[in-house]
Amino acid sequence: MTTPLILIKNPALEYLKNHSSTKDFHIQTIGQFFTYLKDSILSLFNSDHKFTYLENKSVAEFNLEHIKIDLHIFLINPDLNNPANKDKADALQYSFNYLQNQPYITPNLYDVYRSGSLEPNELISQLINYGNKLYQRKLTVEETQYSQSVIKILKDVKAYLIQLPALSPDEQNLIVKISRITQ
Repeated sequence: MTTPLILIKNPALEYLKNHSSTKDFHIQTIGQFFTYLKDSILSLFNSDHKFTYLENKSVAEFNLEHIKIDLHIFLINPDLNNPANKDKADALQYSFNYLQNQPYITPNLYDVYRSGSLEPNELISQLINYGNKLYQRKLTVEETQYSQSVIKILKDVKAYLIQLPALSPDEQNLIVKISRITQ
């Protein structure tokens, strides 16, 4: 004979699911919340802590991986800057350029990145700023450990930009900036 499953409404779990400070973590169990809490406490003492809820990655590793994914998805969009698809509903005209008003902003290595929270030019500009600071030796030892990931992402962006049929002066400038870093 099978035992029927009786769901018990747990007020503490409902509170965690709905509270503004924890609702974005999609908490399904109290144990999952305690794992998140443990990871958060450990990260206070070890900034390179591997978080269980971030697929056993540090915040920086998680952020750079998701920045790479977001840029890749955006760049391989067949309707992006494609004149043949200009009349389609999904068509997207986008001009790539380095954002001059953000010369000191680098990728966030400390707070969890949320996909879609920054537009592609912001992400690319932040990666270029990181690369510039790397070569000027203005990064902390901790920050420099992610240089290979940043350079790989910039190489992927550059490879895409080079394939654009007609490069604007801003896009040419962006390629030059990336080339200085990825040589």
